[in-house]
Order: sequence, then C-alpha cells, then structure tokens
Amino acid sequence: MAKAFNLPDIGSGLQEAEVVNWLVKVGDVVTTDQVLCEVETEKSLVEIPVPHAGVILELAGPAGISVMVGEMLVVIGEPGESVGEVAPTEPTPVAQPQEEDVEPTVAPAAAQVPAKTTASVRPNAMPLVRKLARAKGLDLAAIVGTGVGGRITRKDVEAAAAPAAAPAASASQPATRSAIRQPLGKLRRTIGDHMTGQWQAVPHITAHVEADATRFLSMHKALAERLGRKVPMDALLVAMLIPALRQFPVANAQIDGDELLIKQFYDIGIAVGSADGLLVPVVRDADKLSLSELVDAVGDLAGRAKERKVSPDEMGEQTFTISNLGGLRGRHATQVIPAGTTGIVSIGRSRPEAVVRNGEIVAAPVMPISGTFDHRAMDGVEVMGVLNAFVDIIEEPALLLV
Repeated sequence: MAKAFNLPDIGSGLQEAEVVNWLVKVGDVVTTDQVLCEVETEKSLVEIPVPHAGVILELAGPAGISVMVGEMLVVIGEPGESVGEVAPTEPTPVAQPQEEDVEPTVAPAAAQVPAKTTASVRPNAMPLVRKLARAKGLDLAAIVGTGVGGRITRKDVEAAAAPAAAPAASASQPATRSAIRQPLGKLRRTIGDHMTGQWQAVPHITAHVEADATRFLSMHKALAERLGRKVPMDALLVAMLIPALRQFPVANAQIDGDELLIKQFYDIGIAVGSADGLLVPVVRDADKLSLSELVDAVGDLAGRAKERKVSPDEMGEQTFTISNLGGLRGRHATQVIPAGTTGIVSIGRSRPEAVVRNGEIVAAPVMPISGTFDHRAMDGVEVMGVLNAFVDIIEEPALLLV
C-alpha cells in the first residue's frame, strides 16, 4: 500500500523548510539512490533522499512551498495505486507527525492521524493551502474548513478572499508605472528577521582602525608558496584574532540575562556571501588548529557555503565573527552583531597609502578594520583594546609565536 513520507528532522532544531526544487514528478519511478528534492532551511540547502523505491503518487505542492517537520512531503506507492489507498505514515523518532496532508482523495480513515497537541492549535490545512492564504493575506485561524475532518481547502481560502477582491480597473483610469513583485527566499527572510531583532535588542558600538598590512601580505604570499595551494586570507585573520580575544575575553562572550557568559573556547564564524544571501559557517575550536589546518578548514567551509552545501550543524552558535569585505572592494562597515555574541569585525580591502616610517613618508598597503560590539558588555576601552591587539598582530605576525 502507498505511504506518505513526511519531512524529517534536518537538524539544529529547525522546524520548517521550503522546497526550492523538486527532482522528481508525479508518475516517476524512483529508487533509494535518487534525491527527492532540495529544501531550504533558515541556514542551508539540504537534499532529501528518496525514502524507498516506488512510484511518486503525490507531491506536497509546487516548488516554493513551505513544509513543517512531520508534514507530508510526498506519497510513494506501487504502479497502479492511487492516492486514495495511502496508509498512515509510520511514526519517526525525529518528529511526531502532524495530520497527513493527503487531500482530497484520501479516505477519511487514512487521513485521520492525530496532530500534536500544542498551546495554540495549528490550522488544519495542506502546505499549498497555507501558502495560498499567506499570498492573499488571510489568517487561516479565521477560516472554517469544509474538508475532511474540518480541513481548510483551497476553495475555502478562495471563498474567504472573494469579498475583498479589488474591483477591475476601468478603461478611464490612467495607466500606472509598473513594478515587479519578487518574493523573498527563506534565507533572505531569515536574515532580515535576525538582523532586525539584533539591531533592535542590542546597543551597538562601532570603531574603525587601520593596519599596515605589509608583513601580513608577505606572510600570506609566503604561506601559499610553502603549502603549494591557495590560502584564504580569512584563515590568517582567524589565527591573528584569537590572541586578541584571549587578551580581552569579554569579546568572546555572550550576554545571558544579568550575567556575562565568557566562553573558554573559540568557535569563529566566517561570513560568506552566496547567491541567496549571507551565510556564516563556523570553524569549531579554531584555537586548537594549526595554521595549515585553519587554511584547510576555512577553505572547505567557505567553498561549500558559497554553494549552500554546508550543513545546519556547521553554522550558528559562533563565539565571534569575521567578515572580510576585501573581495567586494569594501573598506569600512558597521555590521550587526550576530545573536549569542558580543562582537564582530570586518576587514576592508587594503590599498597603498602614505605612511610615516622612521621619519620618512613611504607607500604601504593600509588595511581598514571595523569592529562592532555589544555596548552592554563593552565600553570604548575594551573595544579599542581588542582592535588594537588585532592590529598589532597583523602588523607583526611574529607575535603569533609569543
């Protein structure tokens, strides 16, 4: 008998994903070595494998639909079966499923799977119907469902939206300038929500400094020649940042209620731009890695982040963050502090400028550095202390040996 496959738990406590690309269609014969679809979470792009061989009988909806963990993603059966023969999905250890979203041909007995009991009851509707309601600006909780078991159907949503439909424009109305409405992807929406919340909740303090990058750039070139491969500048920056954080532990910390939680480990986030938005993969225990290991770790994470191939567990919960604007030709920046940290630094593109050495004016590559910190945890003394300690090591990499 056909079975519905629910969206599994994809890690890091994420409860919802958006289907960005179906790799199968109704009627396809599939095997377990195939990928069912790609889903986008708040953190990454994840491939969902086909759970078992069979024929695709139904999909939760078109690409772009949002599905909660435990909700029906696809129905798979044998050739000749119909959706009406779907058996209840077997419970999984990762999430207690919601009601099966097989509509409208599922027999009532097969459709009635007990939903989780929560403080607020989630409207009984398929993901596709919920998406339609969002598009029309309707609250599903205010709509009475006419489907099986009180399920809200597409017709229910369309009927609720009908009275508010805008009248057709008359021929006498003047033409207006047009605009293209483009929906925000899940990652873009998540970034917006996080940035707004952090900006509103945390008092930011930003300072700008500059470093003579002559020796830093020489070290970068020499290391690449010694290792015989490309060396991400971020790897060196991480290595040089950690001594500054050790010197000023308040920067490697977190505000927790009325307490400051100073962390004794160094998980450094690396801001990486992708086609869909900013991702921050994290180098775990960066202080325990050699310079060569940092080069490998940063290069691997950054490369996969650009392609949205990092896992949810490889992002988030960093203790500090570095954002390198050099590749984007950026110089100075005021950035939003990531949740659960007290600071972030951005590195700008170095360029030749006039500096004074031994009483003489010479040209040197000057690297701009911006630091933004949580003013609840740090004042100007600590802010400048961290940045100046960071600058000292950039200007004299030999300090890493001390």
